[in-house]
Amino acid sequence: MSLLLTPSAASTTMAERSTRRSAVLREALKDSSFRRSLLVNVIGGATLILHHTPHATYNKQSVGRTTLAEVQNRHGKFVILAPYTKQVRLIQHLVGHHLRDRVMTVHAAQGQEWDTVIFCATDCQHQYHPFLTDSTIPQGNATLNTAISRAQHNLILVLDGNYWSQRHDAPHQLLSRLMLQAG
Repeated sequence: MSLLLTPSAASTTMAERSTRRSAVLREALKDSSFRRSLLVNVIGGATLILHHTPHATYNKQSVGRTTLAEVQNRHGKFVILAPYTKQVRLIQHLVGHHLRDRVMTVHAAQGQEWDTVIFCATDCQHQYHPFLTDSTIPQGNATLNTAISRAQHNLILVLDGNYWSQRHDAPHQLLSRLMLQAG
């Protein structure tokens, strides 16, 4: 799977750029177990939300590696943000030593900005509650706001769409509403 989110020449219109990006993403993800759900402009950049399709083997780690490889090929600064320290440690272990400094908690990212932000949401399908990604409580809402506002041009969200769209409080969750809007 290859993701291409490149800025277009100034001579093209926003609609043409959006159509071209959507076509590229559809082609890149057509054989993937993940599908493009939503591509919208945010702060002049692109937001890509990937989520698992119900009939495929779920492998968020594979999507993360593919996304990271594509971001590495692009110019500009990037960071991988996660809400929890243990989650950050796991991601640091997975990306390797040379990229450890590009992975941090959302709280550690306060006051900084990057061209591209990859936000790894917490998907807890059992007894654990994703406290810092729950937009119905002040701490969760602040964490999501901080994560999203660190991106200057591109925001990439990696999450489980099934989990976020099927939550009992989905209509009140920011990530759930984005998934519902994406279809």
